[in-house]
Amino acid sequence: MIDHHAAARRRRHLIYPRGAKRLGGSPICLVAIQLPSLLLLIGALPFWDALPHRAGVQSVLKGVKATVVGILIGALYTPAWTSANFAPAVGDG
Repeated sequence: MIDHHAAARRRRHLIYPRGAKRLGGSPICLVAIQLPSLLLLIGALPFWDALPHRAGVQSVLKGVKATVVGILIGALYTPAWTSANFAPAVGDG
């Protein structure tokens, strides 16, 4: 007869060796995830005040704003408008 609990314990010890702390790597992962964006932010801060005054950056920002509005309208239209206006009425089954 197969002892499933013993097999599960053996697999668990392969993943988590004895003495290994399960939460020990989470701060390292948190720093590794956040560090690239923090470094980009720190690198861009000295130039941030000068960016809005450039004509190329202004046109890019206008395009980004229009894109965001389009995405928001699409996100609202797909679930809300189509389900509210084109779904069969209750009792029309």
